Amino acid sequence: MGTPGRGTPATVTGAGAVTGGGTRGTTPGAAPTTPPVKPNTPLVDPPRNTVVPPAITNPAPIADAPSPLALAPPAPVTASGLLAALQDRVEGLLESLLRRNSVPAVPLKPLGPPPVVSGPDAELLRLQYEALGLAVEALNLRIKPAPQSPPR
Repeated sequence: MGTPGRGTPATVTGAGAVTGGGTRGTTPGAAPTTPPVKPNTPLVDPPRNTVVPPAITNPAPIADAPSPLALAPPAPVTASGLLAALQDRVEGLLESLLRRNSVPAVPLKPLGPPPVVSGPDAELLRLQYEALGLAVEALNLRIKPAPQSPPR
């Protein structure tokens, strides 16, 4: 079995007493001692309805957002493509104003006659221009007329 007190394995007798093993300064056959309590060990279990916050960890660094110019489609190269892109941008701005229930400070000028475009996109560009005119009219309808003073 080995010499007690020299790091040999301990054995338990039928009565529950520990013999052998242990560290220096213990005598064989002495009553077992309770292990020391660690200073960070809670003595009482936390209540069961307590929410324990998750451990704070270092979040991953935020990746640099791509430039909006990098996300934009390439500029069109034809005249009708440039006109369509411009009309689309203006239509988006007018739609944004309409959705936010904006009221123009002064009446907007109605659009002039549609530009003359030939080619496969001519009809589409004309319809888009007509939609712009309707958006301008819708914004102008939101302007409240100034109250007129009664005649004297």
